[in-house]
Amino acid sequence: LDASIFADTNGVIASLLGLKGPTELRAAGESPVDEAVIAIEGQVGHYGAVSAQIESSFDDFSGADINAVVTPGQRFEGVEELSEPVSISARYDANDDGGALTLQGLSTAFADIEGHLDWRAPRGFVEQLNADLNAVLAENYQQIIQDIAGRELNIKGALDWRRDQYAIDATITGPLASLTINDGRTDLRSNVSGETSLQASAREDG
Repeated sequence: LDASIFADTNGVIASLLGLKGPTELRAAGESPVDEAVIAIEGQVGHYGAVSAQIESSFDDFSGADINAVVTPGQRFEGVEELSEPVSISARYDANDDGGALTLQGLSTAFADIEGHLDWRAPRGFVEQLNADLNAVLAENYQQIIQDIAGRELNIKGALDWRRDQYAIDATITGPLASLTINDGRTDLRSNVSGETSLQASAREDG
């Protein structure tokens, strides 16, 4: 495999996709199909650069091991969470109507994250999603949250599609407090509603 994509800043592909910058991606691999190792390198307009390695058996595809570093570009200037390169090490497992992603490590400017997600998408979009993640927040990120809940958080959640929005149940637990959302609703854009409760633990310093 040796494939490349090139797109000038003012070219058709860049214009249609709103890339606002030159794009150059190359995927290369010389290993057998049943033990494929594919390297991907390049720049995607003003969105940034990517360097990735994917290992899988494409003879009977059932999943892949992914290691990647994404360097955010100008599109994300001013976004604190994307102010540094994002590195990921993960295992993706596919099934007939969904999949699962096991994060061995996701390192960002705001947190280091590991855990598991699985989802069902039998009609081409995600109908159900379950997440169980552990995050260690960066020392200076969202100090108010850290003062309330602590720096190490466990995030458990479930989304279930209901007509025009998702039902959501979630719990965020830290050493100092836990926040629970029950019977919630969300459009995954800007609206979240539901019954919430905050339970704080006793602090040793009073």
